[in-house]
Amino acid sequence: MKKTNIPTLLAVLLLACISCNRMSRDEQIAREAREYTQKQCPRYVDKSTRMDSTTYDTQNRVFAYNYTVEGELDDPAIYTEQVKSLFRDKILKEIRSSIQMKSYKDEGLTILYRYVSASTGETRLEYRFEKEEYR
Repeated sequence: MKKTNIPTLLAVLLLACISCNRMSRDEQIAREAREYTQKQCPRYVDKSTRMDSTTYDTQNRVFAYNYTVEGELDDPAIYTEQVKSLFRDKILKEIRSSIQMKSYKDEGLTILYRYVSASTGETRLEYRFEKEEYR
């Protein structure tokens, strides 16, 4: 092999390793989401909110927290624009300060919070947070 081909070969190998690493990290995040769901869900975070699952969409790099609301929180009338805005701000503050989410934030994932109605299955709230918002 000629010496001039060695740098090219090393560059190709480096690129291959980088892309394999990205796939491996996405697969690892998907596995973490599945394992969390299997071990921790469903679980109530308060008397009207149940965390059902965490999921990870490897294609779009979206990590989702999926909740069901019931009882007093299952009334669409309570979700005024002011309430939705305040709740969004609260979740964003929690994301920014969360140590547990650090690796997902470092990866620049989109973080999604979805709250669905126990009585109708309709989405009551859905918030998407892009890396530009939580960094």
